Amino acid sequence: MEMSREVIGSMITENRQLLRELHETREQVPRTICDRRTCCCSLLPESSFLEFLQLLEAVGRMESKERQGVISKTAAYYFLNPIDRGSCPFLSGTDCLVYEIRPFTCRAYGLWSKEFYDRQAEISREAKMQVVAGWKALGIDLPGNILSFRQEYCLNVKACDRVPYDDAFLNDIWAEILTLDARFASYDSLYRERYFSDLSFALISLVIGTQRALVEKVRIVKEAVISGTRTKLRRIMDEILQNTERTLLPVRSQGGLETSGIL
Repeated sequence: MEMSREVIGSMITENRQLLRELHETREQVPRTICDRRTCCCSLLPESSFLEFLQLLEAVGRMESKERQGVISKTAAYYFLNPIDRGSCPFLSGTDCLVYEIRPFTCRAYGLWSKEFYDRQAEISREAKMQVVAGWKALGIDLPGNILSFRQEYCLNVKACDRVPYDDAFLNDIWAEILTLDARFASYDSLYRERYFSDLSFALISLVIGTQRALVEKVRIVKEAVISGTRTKLRRIMDEILQNTERTLLPVRSQGGLETSGIL
């Protein structure tokens, strides 16, 4: 089973109430302020399936130049993340282009206890070791700066709402979001299990197909590591940007009126 533009568009159109419920659920997370050092934006955050739909629609609604920039950054992030520390494609300077609809993981960053954060970091480290082993089996040793990178616990985030919260409270909100996701059944599972809740992988797969996205990633990483060049990346980036105009852009209805989003 593959996700397609038509399926995604239908799900967005037919589930406006769920998107409103997603917004209301995430609004339970205390509002925060920080120094905007953007350390938390060094990675593309994990997102739920419903959050993926919402972010994808937001990309479709952007002005052409901004959308092309986000797609380019998303593609570069996906293809190069094993060897290059980039940043979230939605980061522009120190601003977030989708701040009002940013995922739960962004909102909760800095609110978790240090103990909970460290446990999650260890889980991530173990998962990273599996990725490292996978690339090694393909003949690629990942760079040391990627292997050693760890997003440190942030002490600069402060809650500005007088709402009591703790790890259990935040976990309950995340559970509510996953309950909303469960209404999509097989597509929710597909997003989590095939795409690992990775928006960049899912988006690039929408444009060029899942199998090709995987094959091209291996080719691009091998070329970058072995020869130090990125010719294959530039070539596929050009194709992705051209195909995006057909795959993700708004389409015109029979009456000639443009419909915003990826519908």
